[in-house]
Amino acid sequence: MIMKKTFSMWSQSIRRFFSKRSLTLGAFSREWIRERSDEGKIKVSTLSNYQRIIERYLLPELGDLRLDAVTGEVVQNFVKSLEKKALKTSTIQGIIGRLSSIMERAVETGLIDKNPCGHIVIQKKRQTTTGKILTIEDQKTLTHWLSAHEHNLSLAIQLGLFAGMRIGEIAALQWKDIDLKNGFIHVRRNVQRVKNPEMGQRKTINQIGTPKSQKAFRSIPITSILMKSLQCYEKNGLKQEAFVIAKKGGSAYDVRTIQRYFKKTIFTLKLDNYRFHDLRHTFATRAKESGMDIQIISEILGHSETSVTMNIYLHITDHHKKQEMVLLDKLNSTIYGKAA
Repeated sequence: MIMKKTFSMWSQSIRRFFSKRSLTLGAFSREWIRERSDEGKIKVSTLSNYQRIIERYLLPELGDLRLDAVTGEVVQNFVKSLEKKALKTSTIQGIIGRLSSIMERAVETGLIDKNPCGHIVIQKKRQTTTGKILTIEDQKTLTHWLSAHEHNLSLAIQLGLFAGMRIGEIAALQWKDIDLKNGFIHVRRNVQRVKNPEMGQRKTINQIGTPKSQKAFRSIPITSILMKSLQCYEKNGLKQEAFVIAKKGGSAYDVRTIQRYFKKTIFTLKLDNYRFHDLRHTFATRAKESGMDIQIISEILGHSETSVTMNIYLHITDHHKKQEMVLLDKLNSTIYGKAA
């Protein structure tokens, strides 16, 4: 009842200050964001993402248009312009989904007759593998270096390489999330950078929240290499609430600090120009090469579907192809006999 009353007051306010002829999509979008914020039902990180979509994609091309001028044809042409920018299908779907939510609210307030996003066609692109994986030699070099240079930030790299964790999950990890006795890491939190409302949206701050999806809540078995490193740090008698990747004072490291440390490390070792997220790709590929079931890999990575794991994170290496061809050779030898 309270929500309905609030919404009714908001609708009346919109009609009072704007008419159908004067209200632009940009002005209405800002009111829509303000209402979402006042409701307090959406996470700050999600709200920040909504605002980013509006400011980065909607306002530049559609912001000056009157609401009643945003027709289905206009939206379809907008989709085509987004496709020309080579954006991912999921990104375009997110943009149009946000526009649809805004236009649906405009329908509910009586400012337009129907939602123009109802029959929009978005061409689905085949998801392709992104990122790259560390070569075996680069992985060995990096692992040996990390073992010889004990530091919380070195441990962060190991968590990416041997547990396939996202950098935000690593930054938010606490010792109470690690079960050394049973050998599991429990992913329960994530760090995201969101705009700081106190700084006029000009600066961003770290915010610890829940993982990005329900599947991202998961338990990751600890490998023997990672177990050894975790036990070394655990001996320091840190409190359960303490961050694993923490400064001397106990506060969590910024995600950007972890990224800079990784970049500095691979530069020192003269490795290829890898990104931190490539550690996650490497973990997935090595797991597949070891014979691990794709469903298990997907569960460990926290993916909603195995197709995401297969199409984006699994890289087929020449070494793996050669290993698989050996299996074919063995089968052929049983059929035709050994080659002369």
